[in-house]
Amino acid sequence: MQTEDNGVRTGWPSRLAVVGMAALLFVSITGLAVTFAPFHASVEWALIVHTLVGVGTLAPIAWYYARHWQDYGRYAVSHVALLGYVGLVALLVCSVSGLVVTWQGLFGSKTSGG
Repeated sequence: MQTEDNGVRTGWPSRLAVVGMAALLFVSITGLAVTFAPFHASVEWALIVHTLVGVGTLAPIAWYYARHWQDYGRYAVSHVALLGYVGLVALLVCSVSGLVVTWQGLFGSKTSGG
């Protein structure tokens, strides 16, 4: 297994994991605000920043998952690994839907209800 400066390639202490977790926490909070908060200028700004952070961190998070899969993909399936797979599927669903809505917002006259 190759290592980063701190001796860990992937896992909780890696810099890429910390950046990914911070970005996912931010887009989760702003996504909930956009979804459930009443219409307000601050919510509109949160949507713009949410979109920029989401698009900007999509590639690094995908890179982290690919590296993490290389490191731990051969381990036996456990409850922890299963939770990771469920999290990956959830992240993929959210990422695809976010890209679709971003595309519709940029190039369409309105976003679809789906």
